[in-house]
Amino acid sequence: NDSETWSVVEEATCTKDGLKKIVCQRDASHEKTEPIPATGHEYTKTGEEPATCIEPKYEIYTCSKCNDSYKLPVGQPAGHKKSPPFPRPVKKTDRHPA
Repeated sequence: NDSETWSVVEEATCTKDGLKKIVCQRDASHEKTEPIPATGHEYTKTGEEPATCIEPKYEIYTCSKCNDSYKLPVGQPAGHKKSPPFPRPVKKTDRHPA
């Protein structure tokens, strides 16, 4: 009837359904329960990790409701930077006669 109201037994989370129930005001032995659908994550970009020689740049995304997070690879690793060649030491045998 119209005087019945739902009460939340367990709140829904991002990944788990909750539960609500309604109890008849005339007869408390009559009650009904229904699931509350999981709300799903609400991710936003919250940071970045720069690329390294062997790892790509990562964007970090965090759920504003439960703080779950994940890293999304973006692009390619930076690769190794080759050092400039070192000057070769001069050996006595390499010297030209004057």
